[in-house]
Amino acid sequence: MRRIKIHIFGLMEKGNIGTLAAQKALIKFLKRIIEVDVSISVSNKSVFIYYCPEIKENEIYGPLELRISSNVIPSHFKWIIFTFLELLILNFSAIFWSLYKRVSSRRNVINRMNECDVFIDLNLEKFRGIPISISPELIKHNPWIIVIHKIYWSLRILLTLWYLFLIKGIFKKKLIVGPASFGPFKGLPSLIRLMINFIFAKFVDLILIREPLSAKFLNEINVRNYIVVSDIALVDLKRDAKALNPSNPRLMVGFAPAFIRHTLTKMEYENYIEAHVKLIDYLVDEYCCNIILMPSSTDDLVVTNEIVSRIHNRDKVKIIVNDDVDFYESIIRELDLLVTSRMHPSIIAARNFIPFCSIIYDHKQIGFLRQISLLNYSILINEITCWSLKTLVDQALQNRLKIKEIIEKNLAKIRQSLEIGIEKSIKTLAFDSRSPETT
Repeated sequence: MRRIKIHIFGLMEKGNIGTLAAQKALIKFLKRIIEVDVSISVSNKSVFIYYCPEIKENEIYGPLELRISSNVIPSHFKWIIFTFLELLILNFSAIFWSLYKRVSSRRNVINRMNECDVFIDLNLEKFRGIPISISPELIKHNPWIIVIHKIYWSLRILLTLWYLFLIKGIFKKKLIVGPASFGPFKGLPSLIRLMINFIFAKFVDLILIREPLSAKFLNEINVRNYIVVSDIALVDLKRDAKALNPSNPRLMVGFAPAFIRHTLTKMEYENYIEAHVKLIDYLVDEYCCNIILMPSSTDDLVVTNEIVSRIHNRDKVKIIVNDDVDFYESIIRELDLLVTSRMHPSIIAARNFIPFCSIIYDHKQIGFLRQISLLNYSILINEITCWSLKTLVDQALQNRLKIKEIIEKNLAKIRQSLEIGIEKSIKTLAFDSRSPETT
């Protein structure tokens, strides 16, 4: 029997640790399945090669479609224009032009896709909705914010639905979406929700969901062709856990803040910044901690700099900015505790058995924390005060050995279920996609 050929649609967003961690983990896992031949399309091939040197160059392809290079776009209105142009002008025209005119720059990836048995779309943040982090107070004072989010997410979803429709319709291959998070779809136009249901039912063979709350949101729009696994980055599990010393007088605490200015009121955003500032000064004064601020994306560096500018004990604080997942992970492995407002820093901490507590801005964090039984060590982002964040981190520091034990107890089962689910799904779909004479 010939090897299963898989092609991944990935991303290559320089400066996003979560995207890199997910892509690297998925490819490394698939390469451990002996019968699998893996390739990937990324938007920036040279950057991907630099950050993922373990992936062979002949396994990396450029994208099928053209993309706008996305940097920090400061306003919701500009995001809408950006997405609209990308949807109507670049993607539609480029895909048709590539497929029917056989433009040489896309010929290699088209030929590779024609050879494959299964496609995996790993674009993690496409089928989303109005985030839970949007403050009720912000909506109360600025009702237009909901309209902006409806338009923005509707366009993003339309772009991805159109892409999946073309891929499935033209290449006629088995298609897996995920592992990713989905929704919430409540509040989006009914037509968009109907389109999601139709495309997922007719053109997607399997949806891999990384946490159970997304399953609930898909159920609400009558999408059922999914299995719940977990975040793909967890398959890259580290086994040599750091030995924690509860009496260590010089604790090292890391912070991974998030750029969330557009979903909070000015007062709530100020509370978020000030709570971090007061907490860091408190940790230095009371616990003699060394502090590391480690933004996981270029967006988050903005809020990191704002926090550091107000800290009194700056000599005990370091900012580490690095796009390399392995380097970022090596810093997390040295921590006694991580305080994170982002998903993937907590994933990287968990797979290294490093205690962490979470500031929740999205339902995907809630789902993961429930999977790993650490929801008690979290707080919603729009409920932060100086006192509540200090209380959370005090509790986490005092119980960090317990947190480590909880991670160790739950992670092995989560990882085993994740690996079995993905491997079984891929092999089943690949077998179904082949005609009898090719197997």
